[in-house]
Amino acid sequence: MREQEQKRESAEKQSNPFIHKTTGICGGRACIAHTRLTVWNLVVWHQLGLSDQEILAKYPQLTQKDLEAAWNYSAHNRVEIDQDIENNLDEQINN
Repeated sequence: MREQEQKRESAEKQSNPFIHKTTGICGGRACIAHTRLTVWNLVVWHQLGLSDQEILAKYPQLTQKDLEAAWNYSAHNRVEIDQDIENNLDEQINN
């Protein structure tokens, strides 16, 4: 099982070097590579009206290419990102 997860993670990293899913990091959710910033979290900031420039100012370790990769990933994985947002809201409500 672990070997299959490693192969999947490796394939995802090769297909999108900016977005990674790593078992045990942020619940295995899609993150900007080499960070613990989830795509769903960036999408929420965007939905709240923050511009790319404001997000980059808030997270100086990010680049415009990181954000473009996040928006692209979100557009192609809408159900996954919506579910991540919903799960996070549920966790906050229940804690």
